[in-house]
Amino acid sequence: SYVSYIDKVLDLIGNESKEFFENEYLSNSYNPYWWVDKYSKQGYIKLRHIAFNEFLLYVKWNIHM
Repeated sequence: SYVSYIDKVLDLIGNESKEFFENEYLSNSYNPYWWVDKYSKQGYIKLRHIAFNEFLLYVKWNIHM
């Protein structure tokens, strides 16, 4: 199923990338400022780019398996 596929990809990506997706898209109680205590705005933007690149890399890799 789609949910198990996404879970598999999330298990493969790094911890910070997984934390990004969990906080931005998977949390039941979304807090738009979850990153403020941990990252600067520039750090958050960099994390967002890294997380999406890593996620898409694993999606592409899993599709071709």
